[in-house]
Amino acid sequence: MGFGPVRVTAPVTVHAAMIEHSATALMQLPAGRKAHRIHSHRVTSVRITD
Repeated sequence: MGFGPVRVTAPVTVHAAMIEHSATALMQLPAGRKAHRIHSHRVTSVRITD
């Protein structure tokens, strides 16, 4: 019997560091800019609600 995927969450600080670290590379393409914008908004909203 197999198991389903395991979801592991990381602290908000890890997500924020990833956003800062990958911003330059993501901003090169429209899809990257969209991904960066969406992920940044999600992390920001979590920081505000904490």
